[in-house]
Amino acid sequence: MRAFSFEGEKPMATTGYFAAQDTNNLTIGLARETTWGTPPTGTYEGMRVQSFGLGENTNRTRPNEIRPDMQASAAVTQDVQSSGGLQFAISYGNQDLVWPTLFTGDWTNDLAISDTDIAADATAKTFSGAAGTFSAVALGQWVKVSGFSAAGANGYFRVTAKASDGASITVDPAPATDAGGEAVTVSGSLLVNSTVVNTLSIQERYSTTHGFIYSGCIASGGQINAARGQFFSGTIDLIAKSEEKAASAVGTMGAAPTNRVFNTVGNMRAIALGSLTGAKVDSLTTTIAREGAAANFALGDPGAIGVTLGTFTVSGQIKLYFSDYSAYDLYKSEAAIRTSYQVTDKAGNSYIVELPEIVLGKVTRERGGPNQPVMATFEWMADPHPTLGWTMGINRFPAA
Repeated sequence: MRAFSFEGEKPMATTGYFAAQDTNNLTIGLARETTWGTPPTGTYEGMRVQSFGLGENTNRTRPNEIRPDMQASAAVTQDVQSSGGLQFAISYGNQDLVWPTLFTGDWTNDLAISDTDIAADATAKTFSGAAGTFSAVALGQWVKVSGFSAAGANGYFRVTAKASDGASITVDPAPATDAGGEAVTVSGSLLVNSTVVNTLSIQERYSTTHGFIYSGCIASGGQINAARGQFFSGTIDLIAKSEEKAASAVGTMGAAPTNRVFNTVGNMRAIALGSLTGAKVDSLTTTIAREGAAANFALGDPGAIGVTLGTFTVSGQIKLYFSDYSAYDLYKSEAAIRTSYQVTDKAGNSYIVELPEIVLGKVTRERGGPNQPVMATFEWMADPHPTLGWTMGINRFPAA
């Protein structure tokens, strides 16, 4: 009797078992376009998604004719539209190419400030150095300061003023202690809503021979969501010029970022709601809309010939444990307050979301049964800051 052995034999794998392409094989790649609607041929950056909803819809209508045969007239094509959304878990770097399309903005260059002449002044609330040291820093931007032996001089600081010669910045919060004469680095990058148009081509691939490409993509809206017991998540709604089959990849499909998804417990840092820095928050939803964003169509062409970008607006809800009148008083006074929060993953990568001016609107309190905490949900709207000139910003900081 021959002993069973794989030695010298090739194991057999089953083929031909699939009924359709498998969502587990789905890969998404994004590339910024130079010309609207023209897919680049370079590298498409990978993006991890939870669901992918882009698709094409043909708009067909029938003439309302009077007919003796009691049948409707044949339908005709009016236009062909491509739209849909991405849903994703937020992790460092994963959505950094799609957010600028939503903001019609772009990330500032990563700060690369490194010097031994930088000093921290707790009383003056400043960091100072030689002329030009802080020229690249933007007002309203958060910066990460590292390298001081005194821990209180390190950390994350929001820039409220900058010397005309770039020699110093005023920050809030202030450094907790004076320090200087050491090798110090200052880092950070900022994305704010602006007028910089960034359109994308997006590839949807299942194999080397099956996929689609969506060109001329603009964002019409999106969300950033954080809720107790869940992870940070986001959505982007997109309008595309067209959907086309892509039997082979256009350009090169790059790998998606592999950083861990941000969670709302270990990765969440303090939320500042105006003067309230210790509010107990249950959930925070930020809804971004580009009101009026749409594809444009003309006679003789069923496809889009251009796009309207729409108006950038931000609103949302924040759900708090109702323990005192602090947030309620802000609501009643219609005070314009600054709101921000930070998320930092296990590796040390961070985002800080900044809303420089919001006003709390409608409040709803939950008191529907016994043995439950009273919760207050405030609706809010963000306004353009009169000095900074923008409505919302996202700051990013790599771990190193």
